Amino acid sequence: MRLLLGQDSRYDSAHPLGVGDCVDLDDLVFISVVGADRVPVENVVDRAMFGYFASKLAAERVVAGSGLPWTTPRATHFYDLFLLVARVNSSYPRVM
Repeated sequence: MRLLLGQDSRYDSAHPLGVGDCVDLDDLVFISVVGADRVPVENVVDRAMFGYFASKLAAERVVAGSGLPWTTPRATHFYDLFLLVARVNSSYPRVM
């Protein structure tokens, strides 16, 4: 399995997925997020709040246009959300 990460400079917009290195792939699996195609990102405020969704959607489009066989499962991020809520709530004083 090869991982193609967006932060890797070898996979820039001119050669988005390093296709020359991956011609023997059976299927490229790009994990995205539920709602990537439904969250509107139309202005600066939207981008500040939901830029992650816009980035995932843009990456999905690069994968779809790569010419490679691909699969894009969309996962939820509840575990991260629960951890964030737990951390925030742990700092509040408790009233019984």
